[in-house]
Amino acid sequence: MYRKLIIITIILTALCSGLHAQTVIEGTVLDVQGQEMDAYVTAAPKSTGYILGFANTDSKGHYKLQIKTTADSLTITASGLAIGNQVKVVPNRSQRLDFRVKGQTVQLKEVSVRAQKIRQNGDTLNYLVGAYQQQGDRVIGDVLRRMPGIEVSQNGGIKFNGKSISKFYVEDMDLLQGRYGLATNNINAQDVATVQVLENHQPVKALQGRTLTDDVAINLKLKDSAKGTMAINTMLGGASNRQAAGISVAVPSMTDRPPSAIIPYGQPKSWACTSPSVART
Repeated sequence: MYRKLIIITIILTALCSGLHAQTVIEGTVLDVQGQEMDAYVTAAPKSTGYILGFANTDSKGHYKLQIKTTADSLTITASGLAIGNQVKVVPNRSQRLDFRVKGQTVQLKEVSVRAQKIRQNGDTLNYLVGAYQQQGDRVIGDVLRRMPGIEVSQNGGIKFNGKSISKFYVEDMDLLQGRYGLATNNINAQDVATVQVLENHQPVKALQGRTLTDDVAINLKLKDSAKGTMAINTMLGGASNRQAAGISVAVPSMTDRPPSAIIPYGQPKSWACTSPSVART
């Protein structure tokens, strides 16, 4: 009998201690006008950073914390983007604890997101023109000279890592048939978004992936605003200039080719081509 009383006493003492250690703190987080604020509330023993419990406010700004600790005092913190950190120190007992906060403007640090200057995709190197373009650059050749590995001669010839390129494309079209000096010295730099260097280039589509080459080609990817017309800004403004350049540009009528094959003619001092038909004169 005596032994049973001891066991019962131990059990009751444990239960009472457990109930006593349970602390419930609840309340609201509202602004000075009584509007609910989005926040999360944490509880920690005073003078420590150990989080005993946390709760988010609901749609009415209400929160409820249930914690167990023998600490004498608790630090209750309400935090949120619009309120910062609001801290109160209270005795360790169940109670209601309301926060009345004043909204504040939080200044976020400026974040700069920059695209990669050079990006490799398989055998293709993509140079971001905007990363190399400087004030005063007029034609794409001015920008090409600053790109690592690319050399541009005075007459517009291009080498990559010391090797002359074999093809020069604009939007994957061989418009100039090897006379790419016209492009480097005349295409507006502001019209080009990306310069692609195509290593191990195979111009014959039927042989791509079958026959290996060490040829290098360049492809200009135009900005959306420049697509449809290619701005060669000084040489090809009139017929006399085209003759001086030694080329002629054939522009078939709508009845010669389907509309999808036609790149619309641009503004004066621009060169519009249809699915390239460029012949030397």
